[in-house]
Order: sequence, then C-alpha cells, then structure tokens
Amino acid sequence: METRELLAFGSLTKRFSRQKSIQYKYTTGSFGIRINRGEFVFITGDNGVGKSTLAHMLATLDKGEYSKDSSIRFYEHLNGHIYEHDYWKLFRTRALTLSLYDPTARLRQCCFGFLPQGGHLLDSHTVEENLILRRLLCDLGTKVDFNCLEPELKNYLKKSPSALSGGMRQKLALHRAVAGSPQIIFADEPTSNLDSAAFDGKISELARFVHEQEVTVLTVTHSYDRSLKVLMDKFPTLTIHRLNLQPVGPKNDRVSQVSMEYQTV
Repeated sequence: METRELLAFGSLTKRFSRQKSIQYKYTTGSFGIRINRGEFVFITGDNGVGKSTLAHMLATLDKGEYSKDSSIRFYEHLNGHIYEHDYWKLFRTRALTLSLYDPTARLRQCCFGFLPQGGHLLDSHTVEENLILRRLLCDLGTKVDFNCLEPELKNYLKKSPSALSGGMRQKLALHRAVAGSPQIIFADEPTSNLDSAAFDGKISELARFVHEQEVTVLTVTHSYDRSLKVLMDKFPTLTIHRLNLQPVGPKNDRVSQVSMEYQTV
C-alpha cells in the first residue's frame, strides 16, 4: 500500500430491495480503484446511472452488499500512522451491536467532510454555531479561525444562515465541510445552479484545499468539462481523476449494471 493511499475499492453492489439493486462493475482487481491524498476526483455519468449512490457508499452514508473480496477500504492517516478501515468489517460490527455502536460514525465525524446539494445548514443555529458544531463533533474544541471567512460571513456570525444569500450559504457550507480538518470531502453537485463566476469560484475553492492541505475532493458532477477547464487553467499541477459510470448489459427493472472506468486526466 502506498503511504498516500486513502480509498480503495472495486466492483460493488447496492441492494435497495429484494427486487431492485445496482451492480458497479470494475474488471481490474477487487480493490483496483485507488484514490490518494491530495487528489481531485470527478464521478461522472448520465442521470440515474448511480453516481450519488456510489458516492454515498464511499462516504458510509449507504451500505452496500459487502464481502471480504467486495468492499471499500478507507486508510486513515493519523499522527504519522495509517489505519485501515474495511467497510465490510465496520458494517458487520454495527449489525452485531444492533446499531448501539456505529464505527462508521467516527469516520464521518473525524475523517470525512460533506458538501451536499443545498448545503443542509442548521438554520435553527447561528452561522458561528454551524462552524463550531462541526469541530465539536470531531473533538477539536470550539475554536474556529474566523479570519478565513469572507467579510460578508463575518458580519452574520450571530445570525441564522437563513439570513444569508444563496451564494453565501454555499460558502458557509464549504467552510463547515473543512472545519473539522477532513481527509476527504464528498461533494454532491457543488456547482449546481451557480452563475459562471460563482461556478469558477466554487471549483477553485475546492481545488485550493486539495493543493494547500492535501485534502482529497470527490465530487459528483454533470459539469465535468467546464470544471476540468477551471482546474487546468488555475491549478495545472493538480492530480485529477475521472470515475466515469456507464450502464451496460440489457435493461432490467430489477438489476442495473454499471461499468466503472477510472482514469487519470
């Protein structure tokens, strides 16, 4: 294993019910797809192919049908050591403890950052509390570096995020995502419904964290070509990968088969 390795997986299955499932096919090894620290990874494909479902599985938000040879492995980098977390084992532990102990929760709190569509901010709390809560979940205390915030956000620290404009809410969601010092950020269509300037700014902000802090960004997108152009123009040395999903085989109402092609851009 490389010392920079962060995620490894191959073919996976997600079952929604007895009658419906999706199978992600990758032909090169059980853990042939390997994502390292400090990389920008796009998940692309047509509508309905399963991009968000795959991202949710990688982020432990959804559970797949895992086995010893068909699972996802996350490698946590902590204090100079690397700790392997196999999702097959993690979800088995959660099942055996009847969900009283959830080992996947720690990964989401301490290792993962999330940038969902719409931000999912807590409007019942202040802007400041949204940022502090993220750090509390990671046992990092209540100290937040407010100097990195935009002037507009600084003026609203004691107010609800509902008072912010759409663009400022998205900026707050990004600051919250990185407040816990995550090793990887999972972003679901972070540039949807943005104008041209805001689009370029959001991609650049994400790339800056990759470039400066070696955070890995994995983003679901329908705007791959445009996003790639921004990265190539502004961050030409960035390591970029594309995980492209394509439906394969005959159409089946019960089982969807999807091929995964992973390539360096």
